Amino acid sequence: MPEKVRVMSKNNLSETLDWLASVLREKKASQKEIFSAQLLAEENFLQMERLSASDEDFSASIAVKERFGKVNVELSADGENHLPFVNFDRSTADEADCAGYEILKANRRKLIFTRRKGRNLVIIKAHEAESNRMRHMLLGLIGGAVLGLLLKWAVPDPLHLSWIEDNLLSPVQSMLLHALILVSAPMIFFSILSGIANISDTASLGRIGGRLLLLSLPKLAFYVVLGLFVGDVLGGFASFPEMMAKDAVYETGTKLRDLIIGIVPADIVTPFHTNNVLQMLFLACFFGVMLAKAGDWADWAKNGVNFFSRFLMELLDILLPCLPWLVFVSMTKLVMHTGLASLLIFGKVMAAAALGIPIAMLISGMLVLIVGRCSPLPFVRKVARFIPLPFSLSNSTASMPFVLSFCRQKLGMEEKFTKFTIPAGMQLNMDGTAFYVAILSMMLAHTFQIPMDMEFYVAFSLAQFLIALTGLGIIAMPSVYAAFGIPEIAVAMVIGMEPILDMFGTAQSVAGNITASFIACKKENLVDEKAYRQK
Repeated sequence: MPEKVRVMSKNNLSETLDWLASVLREKKASQKEIFSAQLLAEENFLQMERLSASDEDFSASIAVKERFGKVNVELSADGENHLPFVNFDRSTADEADCAGYEILKANRRKLIFTRRKGRNLVIIKAHEAESNRMRHMLLGLIGGAVLGLLLKWAVPDPLHLSWIEDNLLSPVQSMLLHALILVSAPMIFFSILSGIANISDTASLGRIGGRLLLLSLPKLAFYVVLGLFVGDVLGGFASFPEMMAKDAVYETGTKLRDLIIGIVPADIVTPFHTNNVLQMLFLACFFGVMLAKAGDWADWAKNGVNFFSRFLMELLDILLPCLPWLVFVSMTKLVMHTGLASLLIFGKVMAAAALGIPIAMLISGMLVLIVGRCSPLPFVRKVARFIPLPFSLSNSTASMPFVLSFCRQKLGMEEKFTKFTIPAGMQLNMDGTAFYVAILSMMLAHTFQIPMDMEFYVAFSLAQFLIALTGLGIIAMPSVYAAFGIPEIAVAMVIGMEPILDMFGTAQSVAGNITASFIACKKENLVDEKAYRQK
C-alpha cells in the first residue's frame, strides 16, 4: 500500500498543493483529477482551519494512499466535527463559507467525512485505474465459478441447492439486474439521440466529415452482420440451465409489414411505458435528425439532450461497482447447475472475439488499397504493432492521446485534422464492440430457440447496429433482448465475459477508427507520404 505523507499549513499551502499534483501525476491521474483533488484539499483545509481552536499554528496531515488501483487523498486535523453537509447553516455563513460549501456539494460523491481518535478525517477519491474495474469483474467471474463448484460438491441434495438459489442467489441477481434495466433503456434513447445530432453536425463541417461517415457506418454495419453470422455458426449456449428457457416469450408469424409498422409508435409515451426498445430507437433517430436540422434556435434542446445523456451515464457509473456482484451471483448459479461445462463455451466465444482483430486488419488493408489508393503494407504493419496498447488499456478514450500521436508520427497524417477525425470517428467506429456483442446476441437467440425468419434478422440487425453506435456493449442489451423474446436475465449469464471481450473489441475499434480517419485524410491529400512509408 504505497503512501506519501506531508504536513500542510497556511505557510506552505501552495507548495503542498504542487506536491500533491506531482504525486498524483506519478500515479497516472488525469489533469482534471489532479485539479479536482487540489481544489477539494484546499477547501477542506480552510474549513477545518475555521473549526480549529487556534488558527495561528493550525496544520493538517495530508497523505496520498493507493490501494488496489484506487488513489485517495486523506486530510486529517484536530478541531470541531467537520461535517459540512450536516452542520452547515447558510443563514449565519459568510460569502466565503457559502462558496466553499457549494464546491464541496458539487463534489459530494468524491468525499468521505469521519472522525478518528478525536481528529477530523476527510477522504478525497482522487483516481481509480481503469484496469481496476476489469479486475473486479474477473474476480467476480472466477469467484462465482469457484463457489458454484463448491456448492455443487458440498450440497448434493437438489432440494437444498434449489433453496439456496431461490432464497439467496436469485433475489440478489434480480435486484441488481432490475437496477441495470432501469437505466439502460433511457440511456440508449438519449445516447443515440445525442449521437445522431453530433454526427449530423460533424458531417456539415465539410467533406472530411462526410467521408468519415461514409467510411465508418457501412464498416460498422458489416461487423454487426459478421458477428451475427459467427454467432449463428457457434450456435447456442448448450450448457445454460433449461430453467432459463421457460422465461422466453416470443411472438411467431410476424410479417415484415407488421414489423415495420410496429417500429413506429402511435404516441411518444407508449415506447417508454411498454419498454419497447425498437420504438425508442426509432424516436431517437427521428428526433435526432430533426434536432440536427433545426439550427441554432434548438441549441437549448440539444443542451438538454446532452444533459440527460451525461446524467444517465453518470447514473450508470454509480451502478457499475455492483456489476462484479451480478457476475459473481450469476456465475455461481450457472456453475452450480452445469459444472465446468459452461466455461468451455466461454472459451469458444473469446476465441471468436479474438478472430475479429486479424479480420479487422485484413479489411483495413483492403480499404486503404481500394478507397485510399495507396499501398496498405506500411499501414497494416504499423497498426499491427500499435494495437497491443489499446488492447492492454481496454478503453478507446484512454487510448486517444496515443492514437493521435501515432497517426501524426507514424502515418504522417495532418495533426489539425486528426484532432477532428479521431475523436469524431471514435463513436462511429465501435467495430469491435459491435462484433462481439452481435456474436453473443445471436448465440443467446439460439439458446432460447427464438424463431429466426427474415423479419427477425432485419429487426435484430437494425437494433444491433443502432446499439453499436452507443458503444455501451452488452450492458445496454437487456431491454433490447426483451423485445425479441430473449430473457433479460440472459445478460447476467454472459456479462462476466465482457472484460476480456472488451480488450479484443477495443483493439479492433481503434484499428477501425484509425483506418477511417487515415482514408478520409488521404483523400484530402493530408498525409505525408514520406512519413507514411518510413519504417
